[in-house]
Amino acid sequence: MVRVDIDLYSTDQLRGKYHAAKGGYDTGIRLRNSTLRRDEIAAEIRWRVHREECRFWLLAMMAFVAAVAGCVSVVLAALSRCAQ
Repeated sequence: MVRVDIDLYSTDQLRGKYHAAKGGYDTGIRLRNSTLRRDEIAAEIRWRVHREECRFWLLAMMAFVAAVAGCVSVVLAALSRCAQ
């Protein structure tokens, strides 16, 4: 139930709730159907940021591999025309 409740909020909304909460790390932050501690919200925010960074680097590596494959195919096509 808590996971579903957290997924309803964007990262920016969670940051806003985190900064709006007063008190220490054991202070409860009220979501729709549950209450979480500040450190749980902070862990969720860190996880989401980490996941987005991994997605970026994965896409960057895939684009690099596609560019190299395209260059190799052009070179091989040129070499096959020269061989004929």
